Amino acid sequence: MCVCIPPYDGFDCGGCVPDLTGDNCDKKRKLVRSEIRQLSPKERLKVFSYLSLAKMKKSARFRIMSAGNRHDRATFRFHEASVYDVGAWMRYYAYKPILQNNRFNFSTTFATRGPAFLTWNRWHLAFMEREIQIITGDDNFTIPYYDWSRDGSHCAVCTDDFMGKSDSQGVLTRSSYFANWKSICSGYYYDYKYCPVAEDECKMEPLQRSPGADPSFPSLPTAADVDATLNWKTYDTPPYDTRANHSFRNALEGFISPSDGVTQMLNMHSRVLSFMGGSMSQDTICSADPLFILHQANVDKIFESWIQKQGATSAKYPKSGIPGQDPEENIVPSMPPKMNKVFLNKAETFGYTYSKYP
Repeated sequence: MCVCIPPYDGFDCGGCVPDLTGDNCDKKRKLVRSEIRQLSPKERLKVFSYLSLAKMKKSARFRIMSAGNRHDRATFRFHEASVYDVGAWMRYYAYKPILQNNRFNFSTTFATRGPAFLTWNRWHLAFMEREIQIITGDDNFTIPYYDWSRDGSHCAVCTDDFMGKSDSQGVLTRSSYFANWKSICSGYYYDYKYCPVAEDECKMEPLQRSPGADPSFPSLPTAADVDATLNWKTYDTPPYDTRANHSFRNALEGFISPSDGVTQMLNMHSRVLSFMGGSMSQDTICSADPLFILHQANVDKIFESWIQKQGATSAKYPKSGIPGQDPEENIVPSMPPKMNKVFLNKAETFGYTYSKYP
């Protein structure tokens, strides 16, 4: 693996650091991620066509792994997968319970329930965005965000003009743009297996979504919830998991009340997934739904607002002792490896910013 000298980046040093572009990586860039409802019908159609291409086109740069038993390397298999499915697999892989002393630790993962949640999310979103830029040849492409804090008890973008309408069974209607999408790693969740249906499309589940159907989560988080979340000054607090009080990260991840920072409840990021139901409510396959990456982008936008408000930098990233989540440990499964703390910096460091909506 190469160690690249800026301004070059990538596992082969064939790319540029995130905020530069051009043949010699000498041109500044600052892309704008817009709210999906700010896009014109033509712009929206381009986003959907790019996502569809990413779902169909095999990645020339990465493979995904399946395994019948993660303890036994003889069962490991590596498969071609589409660009989008590679990204979905990364979330699935990072969500697996951590193996410590030959036992599974279910209290955290490499990507969630700890300090790395927001920096992992930022890295993953940038990875997906860059891979789509590469296959389309469009270096100006950005993933839009979906600001769910304005929508109350309904999903305004869950229509066939946007991310797809679902029927009474939760299946996306045939007229939905993403009606034929399936989850690459669907099926029963095994702690010791990886993506068992990776080579059998017949066993892959179609996307499902049932916004507001769960009576426990009849509405989305509100703008007041967002404002309350942004008021927490400390990025994360001991014990750096779902029990962390007065923690911005834990409030945004959605395991404590945004208003008091103590009461255990599902809100913000976690509430959105539960509200949407179907594929998005399943932690292992939520990233299979393209609505998930729009949700990811909104979470990152809130993260960016907090960084700007609190003047936060990598120095705010705490040492937690959680495997894979300390500041100088690498994001799992980033390639080339990127340290967790790197992504606790302003978005402009990575060549993008967010629009205001409205």
